[in-house]
Amino acid sequence: MRLQVGLRAAAALLLLSLSAQGDGRAGAWLSVYSDDDALTVLSPQVSGEVELEDRYQLEAGYDADIISAASVDVVSAASPRGYEEVRHGLRLGAGYRPNAETTLSARYVPSWEPDYRSQGFAAAARTELWERNIDLRIDGRLNVDRVGRSGEPESTFRDLTQGSVGLSFGLSVDPKTTLQVAYEVQLLSGFQASPYRFVAISWSDPAQTRVLVPEQSPEERVRHALAVGTKKAIATDWFWGVSYRFYTDSWSVVSHTGETQLERAFFNDRVVLGGSLRGYVQGDASFYRERYRTAFGRLPKYRVADKVLSRQWSWLAGLRSEVELARGSEVAVVRATMKMEILDQHFQNFAPLAGRRAVITSLGVSGEM
Repeated sequence: MRLQVGLRAAAALLLLSLSAQGDGRAGAWLSVYSDDDALTVLSPQVSGEVELEDRYQLEAGYDADIISAASVDVVSAASPRGYEEVRHGLRLGAGYRPNAETTLSARYVPSWEPDYRSQGFAAAARTELWERNIDLRIDGRLNVDRVGRSGEPESTFRDLTQGSVGLSFGLSVDPKTTLQVAYEVQLLSGFQASPYRFVAISWSDPAQTRVLVPEQSPEERVRHALAVGTKKAIATDWFWGVSYRFYTDSWSVVSHTGETQLERAFFNDRVVLGGSLRGYVQGDASFYRERYRTAFGRLPKYRVADKVLSRQWSWLAGLRSEVELARGSEVAVVRATMKMEILDQHFQNFAPLAGRRAVITSLGVSGEM
């Protein structure tokens, strides 16, 4: 029922976007993730946007994740048969442009699934300076979430609050080169473990039988991320970009992400072909252990069985194509986008799963008035 309601709302928005007395944009996207660890995620989404009187903007969208999982660690920790579930999400937003260089916007982003409820709020301000050669943006987000177990009453769910502030600076160095710097800090407070996972504790006395205890992680976490990047037109119709992101948090997780992209435009930008390559490396959380061993009866204060908190590295390679399907007076332009990516991920000290490889395929269609 929720899926039907979401799709109906999104379809109505698409019609509004394309029939509004003003600039309108609408799009639909479908992504499929499938890996060799028995995880499949089907993610449809649809969105629309309307600009009125060159000052006001309305937007809305619907997305879903249809998940089927029988991963090794899921089967061993959560369910002997794995699980299937659907996450639904909505996006409702409004924007105001007091002048040609400044935009103010706000969004409400709720989502729900059998074991997770989220109420998200976001606000942003963006302005352009120095004859639009400098782009400044500040945004803030707040999520009020409830976390529990599927099939149990919501009164048993636990709270999780997430808040973040982000700043970004963009500079047009010359007509062919742009530079981007962004920083974000995020604060989390509340239940951040999994209600499904149990951690094996081995006693130092071999005569004692090991026990399984619920996962428990700190309730407070502060995250910091700093990213820098540049894009450049390196020749006629050729575009190249490179970026780096550094991340650290109060759980002592440190990660580095590097990415490069190359694109080539054909037929007066009616066809664009591109490729990308991203590398990622991460260290353990301070309290993460591949195996927990302690004196009999003395449980570690924090214990987790989450591969996301383990030492790991990965690479992601992708190909992308964008083709203009139509252009005319009624519809300014209609484009189709196709993307295929391969993800290769390696967990260096996570016993149930050493690694996985995934294929991600995506197809989207968008139109502008």
